[in-house]
Amino acid sequence: MNLSKAILAKIFIAACVTAVVTYAVVIVVASGFYMMTPVVAVSATILVAFVTSGAMAGLSAYFFPPRSSVRKIAVGVTVFVSLCVCLISSLNAFSSERAVADAIRQSTSRVRAFMHAHFDDLDVNHDGLIKKAELDSADLVLPPGGEDAATFNYVCAHLSDIGHVVSWNRKDYLVPPDFIRDVAESTKTSSIAIPEIGIDRDDVESYESRTLGLLKDW
Repeated sequence: MNLSKAILAKIFIAACVTAVVTYAVVIVVASGFYMMTPVVAVSATILVAFVTSGAMAGLSAYFFPPRSSVRKIAVGVTVFVSLCVCLISSLNAFSSERAVADAIRQSTSRVRAFMHAHFDDLDVNHDGLIKKAELDSADLVLPPGGEDAATFNYVCAHLSDIGHVVSWNRKDYLVPPDFIRDVAESTKTSSIAIPEIGIDRDDVESYESRTLGLLKDW
C-alpha cells in the first residue's frame, strides 16, 4: 500500500498531537502522585492511558476515510504513541517522586541528630521552644556547604512540618474602601490570625516517625 505524503503528514501530525496531549494529561495526574499510594498511582496511570489513547484514537479516526486501511494505520499509530508517552512519562514521574521521598527520608534522619546537638544553641531564650525569630537570629557557626548547614536550612524551611502551633498572633490591616456600598468610609480595619510555630524536644523526637509514616508507601 502506497501512502502519499499528504497522508503521512496527517498521520505524523496526529501522532504529535497525541504525544503532546497525553504528556499534558499525565503531568496533571502525576502532580497528585504524592497524595496517592503507588497502587493508586499505577491504577490512575493505567486509566489515563486507556482513556487518553481511546479519545485520541477516536479523534484521529475522524480525519480519515471510514473503513479504510489508512484509518486503521492512523488509529494504530495514535494508540501506540499515546501508550508509549504515557508509560515513559509515568515512569519519570514515579522516579522523581521516589527521589523526593528518599531525599526527605535522608533529611529527616539528619534533623534529629542536628537538633540534639544544637537545640540549646537555637533555643535563644531557653523556654524549650525554637521559633522562627530564634532561627533567624541563631548564632551558629556552620561550615558553608556542609551537611549541618544544609540541615539547618531544611529546619528553617520546614519549621511548620517539624513543630506545632504554640500561639496565634493577630495582625491588623487596612481594607481598601468599598466604593459600591459605602463611599463615605475611606478605610476599613480588619485583622487576621497568624499561627506562630515552635519546635520542642518532643517534636524533634517524633518528626522522623511522623514523616516516614507519610512516606511509607513510597
